[in-house]
Amino acid sequence: MSDDYSLSPKEAAFIAANAYFTLAGWEKRYQFNMSGAKGKAPKVSRGQASNSVVSRNVVGKGPLSVAKTGISGGSVTKTIGGSTGSNLLGRVKTGFGYMLQFERGGKQHLVIATRGTRPEIGYPDLLTDVNISIGRHFPGIGPVHSGFYDTYKSLMPTLSSAGDVINAADVVHCVGHSLGGAVANLVAIFAAKKGANVKLYTFGAPRVGLKDAAYDKKMNALLGEENIYRVSHNLDPIPMIPIAPYIHVHPHIKDRNNFFLKSPISSISMDNHDTNYYISSVGAKSWDSVRSASLAEIDMDKHYFQSWSNDENWLKRSLGVAGNKGMAILLRILRGMLATTGEIVTGIATVFDLIALALKSGITFVSNIWSAAVRFIGECARVVGLGVEISQSALKKLLDKMMAELKITAKLAMATASRVAKSKEFEAILAISLAGGSLGLLMI
Repeated sequence: MSDDYSLSPKEAAFIAANAYFTLAGWEKRYQFNMSGAKGKAPKVSRGQASNSVVSRNVVGKGPLSVAKTGISGGSVTKTIGGSTGSNLLGRVKTGFGYMLQFERGGKQHLVIATRGTRPEIGYPDLLTDVNISIGRHFPGIGPVHSGFYDTYKSLMPTLSSAGDVINAADVVHCVGHSLGGAVANLVAIFAAKKGANVKLYTFGAPRVGLKDAAYDKKMNALLGEENIYRVSHNLDPIPMIPIAPYIHVHPHIKDRNNFFLKSPISSISMDNHDTNYYISSVGAKSWDSVRSASLAEIDMDKHYFQSWSNDENWLKRSLGVAGNKGMAILLRILRGMLATTGEIVTGIATVFDLIALALKSGITFVSNIWSAAVRFIGECARVVGLGVEISQSALKKLLDKMMAELKITAKLAMATASRVAKSKEFEAILAISLAGGSLGLLMI
């Protein structure tokens, strides 16, 4: 179907952000923090917001209402409850999304929005993100991330009861940010298998399926690649995980609807995962304009790669520091390498994926693909403070150290999906993650 029936970038970004209002207490928490008030913030509880609260914030006068984006006359027909957690430690049910119906262009539109992770919910949301086993099989799609799949299954009572609504819609838009974007992938599969015309929009979503199972190709075949819109900031840590063999929809830098945007912060930062920044990044642009901005970022990555290729001391002069800023520069060099060489290996999108490939297939295999790969991996080691000679054990040590930094940043990013919620829960996650140990490992 033509893009005339797609949501605009602004509409999709607002929907991804306002799905959080289905959480009990989120409205008051949002208002308190945005007001700049001091004192104890209202609690976000384990529960589901009332239909009136959800409607007010989705289609009414709320700060992120779709009425501010161009969607008019819409109504929230269902609030979706879902559960997060683990089968071992238990699951908790909360508000997880909503269904919105509206008419435009003579077509009946249905939006299914799903929210991202919130630390106020405690271990259930956090365990959903770290549960990266691949023991779940989606019929016709293959193995998928267990945590995301179990959360998707918890939405099924609502989704199944809405079968007639889904079938009656001319267009079904599945939208989500962070964990919500991962779940939106699976909701889109469900709706498409019912025969619906589905469009999928994700912002800062993690990877869901496996490269070896051709997850990206199966999603393209099921939905149509033109109907999948994947938006990410280039230094948002959440789309970098889980690492290979997990893969995104539109995994290639040059995929037309892989909207790879400049991050507001120039290092791998939790702030680059912020819903407010995603809203700001897409602004009031059309998808074509967002695509142009993405292509400009790719050109800049190529510049990083060429500068690094032509001068063996360029990174040392440009960097001066290690940590997330150093990894950010390495990521840009690698993406420039991928864009320049035409991405010879599917699923290699980050430094972490490249090192994982080297561990799996051997450094000789990697160097045969990219002649500069050995030098590049050596530079990665230097940035994180390792004097590594290229061996399997050294590669594992390098990957472990780089992933430790990424995981802390990623968990903090999921804990602060909006600038309004840097709370006691945020401080607890920071302290536990930095402390390490068995609990720290569980949390990240």
